[in-house]
Amino acid sequence: MSPENLADSSGAGERGAAPGGQGNGTAGGCPRAGGRGGLEMFSLLAVAALVVHAATGLIRAVTSHELTVALERPAGAAGGISGVEAARAEGVVTFAIGFDQLSGASIATVLAAQASLLLGGLVAGWAASRAIGAIAAGRPLSGGAARRVLTVFWATAATGAAYGLLLMLGGNLVTRDLGIFDQGYGNGVTTWGILGWIGVLGLIQVFYRALRRGAQAEDELEGVI
Repeated sequence: MSPENLADSSGAGERGAAPGGQGNGTAGGCPRAGGRGGLEMFSLLAVAALVVHAATGLIRAVTSHELTVALERPAGAAGGISGVEAARAEGVVTFAIGFDQLSGASIATVLAAQASLLLGGLVAGWAASRAIGAIAAGRPLSGGAARRVLTVFWATAATGAAYGLLLMLGGNLVTRDLGIFDQGYGNGVTTWGILGWIGVLGLIQVFYRALRRGAQAEDELEGVI
């Protein structure tokens, strides 16, 4: 083969590989989508812990007829509640209370709070997994990734609001049923918990806006080119 033919064939091979990215293991200018590895596992540990916590409470209610409820312990209180076993004895205390000590309204409200946490955690976890999968596949600025993150935001917002309100109401009903409201016991919704929830929402919203703005900038760049 002459040098001219060799140069022509080499140039054609480079031109053929560039558009599709075949020469460097890419497709359409983006890295090939690989299998989902451990990225989702580490990123979704918090969501998985919340889902397991809610599922455990529901399973315990069905199998043992006991309600797991968190109550804020009054400062300086000594000992526990007569007939109720405390899992922790400082700050917010978790109690396992038999159904026979509670009214139907208390049981239904607390179980509804746990169910809302379980369902909301599953939705948020699914959407977050899809968003992380798109990012791991080399498509962080795709419209799908931003939409999944927005789904995580709304799922977290709705779940936090529903869980907090139901837990607040359920905790107050439990303290009424047990006759410990006058002792200073309150529901398990704390100021730090609310601030943490708001902080998580803020971080998710910042991440969503960054992805959306990046996708818009990429579209504008492609239009100019």
